[in-house]
Amino acid sequence: MITETIGAATAGKRARTGWLVPAGLIFISIIPVIFGSLRLAELASGAAVTPANERFFDSPVPVLIHIPAVIIYSLVGAFQFVPSLRRGNRGSRSWHRIAGVILIPAGLLSALSGLWMAVFYDLPPDDGVILLVLRLVFGTAMAASIVLGVLAIKRRDFVSHGAWMARGYAIGIAAGTQALVSIPWMLLVGPTNELSRAVLLGAAWLLNLAVAEYFIRRRVHRSTHSRPVRQVHSTRGRSFPMRAAVYRKFGPPEVVSVVEVPKPSHGPRDVLVKVHASTVSAADYRSRGRDVPKGLGLLAAKGLGLFRPRNKVLGMDIAGVVEDVGSDVTKFQPGDEVVGMLGAKFGGHAEYACLPADGLITVKPRNLGFEEAVTLVFGGLTARSFLNRADISPGDTVLINGASGAVGTAAVQLAKQLGAHVTGVSSAANSELVASLGADRVIDYNQIDFTAEGKTYDVIMDCVGNAPFERVELSLNPGGCLLLVIADLKAILKSSSRTRKSGKQVVVTSKPSVDDLRYLVYLAESGQYRPVVDRTYNLDDIAQAHRFADTGRKAGNVVLRIPLMQ
Repeated sequence: MITETIGAATAGKRARTGWLVPAGLIFISIIPVIFGSLRLAELASGAAVTPANERFFDSPVPVLIHIPAVIIYSLVGAFQFVPSLRRGNRGSRSWHRIAGVILIPAGLLSALSGLWMAVFYDLPPDDGVILLVLRLVFGTAMAASIVLGVLAIKRRDFVSHGAWMARGYAIGIAAGTQALVSIPWMLLVGPTNELSRAVLLGAAWLLNLAVAEYFIRRRVHRSTHSRPVRQVHSTRGRSFPMRAAVYRKFGPPEVVSVVEVPKPSHGPRDVLVKVHASTVSAADYRSRGRDVPKGLGLLAAKGLGLFRPRNKVLGMDIAGVVEDVGSDVTKFQPGDEVVGMLGAKFGGHAEYACLPADGLITVKPRNLGFEEAVTLVFGGLTARSFLNRADISPGDTVLINGASGAVGTAAVQLAKQLGAHVTGVSSAANSELVASLGADRVIDYNQIDFTAEGKTYDVIMDCVGNAPFERVELSLNPGGCLLLVIADLKAILKSSSRTRKSGKQVVVTSKPSVDDLRYLVYLAESGQYRPVVDRTYNLDDIAQAHRFADTGRKAGNVVLRIPLMQ
């Protein structure tokens, strides 16, 4: 009974103190809320137009958006800092999510409308260029913080989500802090001028961000130091060192080096694989150097990272042996030899990798070693998933541009399996290889431009990135299909309209399935699919492997061998 009483008292105390932060945030926000409400009433009542308010009457829409957005964002956002609402029962968690759905658009509207007014409104009295720059910088930072917070929650990174949303909120409620720091100045010194006003308001923004950073770091420190306690009685899921090829900045092959990193831990539905082989694919060297198709730089930043790599271990595919499985996994067991696709999260250039049991993973071909089997994954899955979009029938004419690469060598074989008449485009040095894979005709791109021959095809598959729709439109039969394995932003945005207007399908995306991977395994086991390996490198020679892949002259796959170091 005594213990229960003490526990209840402690819980009650925590509940009361948990409301101190939102109470303080609401207190800080109350001044701008009051003045904002008065401004709205002024606009609604048609008050007299003065030099101080004429800019609002000339263009009222941004003000009518900004003020309600700020009021909602500052007041509702304060309650997001109540621990019982953020980590409480199911209903509390639902409230937190619902409030987040309200706060995200409110915060973005607040930031963007503020930027609009800063750029297009005349400068008010006592505002100068310095304060204008500060408004632009902090308004942009607020919008960016909210966007980064949304991206973090989409990848279920709750710590980063909370940190970015706290930063955005700190900037958003700075008007209240600005009032609190300006009032003492005006009482003690007098009215502000252009410089002092910029200094005071800028200091308020920085003060809010500094307080936010303090609590963010404190929260991260607490969560980091509490984790080992939960693992004291169990070794499962603990991180042991493994060797991996890591890059911590974008750049040339030399930015990649082999270091020790924590071994990945797996959840109840995951499979932990001891990796024996991976490939250094086009996705790897393009990601390493941020060499993305034109117009996709900002979109690529979401997956690759804005300033530094998001996923520091590259490698989209693996072949290896199952080391362990989660408690809910029944399809695999330790000792199974498997191949798998990690996709955009990468992680294959390491001694261990983790992926969902219901993801792109299946048993490897029994007649192939790991280094051959891994070639089925990136090139094979990409080719298979794109060709699926073309609905190829026996007798169709198919041209593969870039027929000697990892995707191209797979596409030639798969198209031939479908009964197509296949034309491969490659260099003369690789023409014999392409023909041996089943191509009925091979074009040396140094001698012949296939678009100028006057020949037409039912399907054209571009694995290089130099055969956009405007170049090959006349080489496609009516109702034909263009498969763009590499597409820039223009091609992506115009694919639907070009398909509709021309009657020729333009495909810029594909989605491989585990059935596609199983089909590739079946073809390999039955001798109907030939792995193509150009060179094989050890993990320690990862920079050299990237250097060779960068040349663009590889035939088939560059394989990375990953021996387990004892």
